[in-house]
Amino acid sequence: MMNLHSGLFYLSITLFLCSANAQEPVLSEFSKTVTVNSTVTKIQSLDIGELVDMSVIDSVLVINEMFNENIFKLFSITSGKMICNCIRSGRGPNEMLYPDIITKCKNDIFSTYDQNLKKLIYISINDLIKGNFQFRKIDKLEIPAALKAYPINDSMIICTGVFEEGRYCLYNKQTKRKLIKKDLLWPPLHPEI
Repeated sequence: MMNLHSGLFYLSITLFLCSANAQEPVLSEFSKTVTVNSTVTKIQSLDIGELVDMSVIDSVLVINEMFNENIFKLFSITSGKMICNCIRSGRGPNEMLYPDIITKCKNDIFSTYDQNLKKLIYISINDLIKGNFQFRKIDKLEIPAALKAYPINDSMIICTGVFEEGRYCLYNKQTKRKLIKKDLLWPPLHPEI
């Protein structure tokens, strides 16, 4: 058995932006305080596979696997039992190749960015539980070298990755405009590396 805490992996972008200038438009989105609670859930380690990411949405642990016929496994937080193994790996409709981090959006919706397909895909937990494996929404993002994409609001997406000009990219879905920004720790803190 493996113990997992429901609050294991919460990304904190503010760690590298803590000494930031208040004029920076992205920072206002990360200034909210969130309380994180923890619950121990027992899941068989063989059920987890080779995970890329995991996140708790409502009372469901979502695991994103790298090498599996299906991309996501959903587990009940209370019982530790698998609810479903879903979303096929592939290039067809409602399939993904290599989705990355799981980002909780509104209500029961989460998103994940598929770097290979260049798509930010939105999925409903409740739809998956009911056996409906249709994507709620897909945003096509033509951003080379983006590794992860996080919807900030209805029009703006922040992408992290390997950009020559800086550390993150702001992408406007309406105008399809990309703005690569240098973060506030640029140049790197350890230039000798």
